[in-house]
Amino acid sequence: MNRIANTFTWEIGSFQEYVRNISHGNSIYSQKFWIPKFPLEKYQNENETKNPTLWQLRLFPNGDNSIESINHISLFLKAIQTPYEKLNEVNGRNQKYIVIIGRTLINENKKILIKNTSISTNYFVFNNISSGWGHRRFVELNSIFPDGNKSQDVDLFVQITFFNDNYEITKEEGLLDINKPMEYFENDSFSDIEFTFECGSRIRAHRVILAFNSEYFKNMLNGGWKEQDMDVIPIKETSYETFRAILYFVYTGKLLNLDNFETLCELFKRSDMMLLGNLKKLVVKKMIEFINEENWDVFLLLGSKDYILKVTGLEYAAYHWEMAKKSEGMLRLYANYDINEMEELILFVNKRKEIVDLGF
Repeated sequence: MNRIANTFTWEIGSFQEYVRNISHGNSIYSQKFWIPKFPLEKYQNENETKNPTLWQLRLFPNGDNSIESINHISLFLKAIQTPYEKLNEVNGRNQKYIVIIGRTLINENKKILIKNTSISTNYFVFNNISSGWGHRRFVELNSIFPDGNKSQDVDLFVQITFFNDNYEITKEEGLLDINKPMEYFENDSFSDIEFTFECGSRIRAHRVILAFNSEYFKNMLNGGWKEQDMDVIPIKETSYETFRAILYFVYTGKLLNLDNFETLCELFKRSDMMLLGNLKKLVVKKMIEFINEENWDVFLLLGSKDYILKVTGLEYAAYHWEMAKKSEGMLRLYANYDINEMEELILFVNKRKEIVDLGF
């Protein structure tokens, strides 16, 4: 199965320095990048349409040499002839793509989408500067620095997704608006990747949204992992319910309505592993609603990864000590807790008892 889309992301750190030091009419280049990525050997005996293509982005931080581009970023995409194309006297290529540009506020670690184009198709002629795609007034600098402070620390990113020639766009699908990713959750429009589960369930998703909203998925799909070359990715160590909740958060920024404590525990562990800090906070808040005499020990066992869970478990054990010390949860703690953690629990309980005995 051929991949429907491939994505390249160009990250430009401390973009304010480029604006300050590169004058109007001067530019910077991305590294040259292959779509799909290496290894090239994989394609040597296949037909032309499956051979990797070589590209490069060019960006003018203060606009190109035209007057109309002043106070704008100019952005251009260049097709570079590959050895295969040169050998076979291929002088150009047709390509379907979408371009996204955004900024990351360094101090807030927050990504903001500034502009995404509609999906377009262009014919790129090699060694022809006027051929292909480009915009002299792609975005205003004021959209990068909305308060007018061009010394503000900002990282810029340009993301381009290339679609297969046989990927058809319907009238209604003219634009994938990443500002409204919730509309695309479990929506097959533009979907270009599928996750499968041992229970037989499947979830269709969108590489561009996953990579835009999650560093973990960005690395998975565009960072050299084996999954980056897969259209169907089997998920073996995470349940369907948990993974669906992860995707729901990536698309919406919200916690899926879950009422199963075991699923919440698994979601907590996965969000911690996938560095989804905001999801982890939402899960912790929800888990606290479920604490009872049958699961209080779980809060302590997970407490090494979250202080709030730990304190919640300690408080529950202290206030219900007569029950807790004789419970199966305590047996599980003896089996899994180390000596220092058990000492901390006993000290906390004794301290709480002293406060109660004093009448506080």
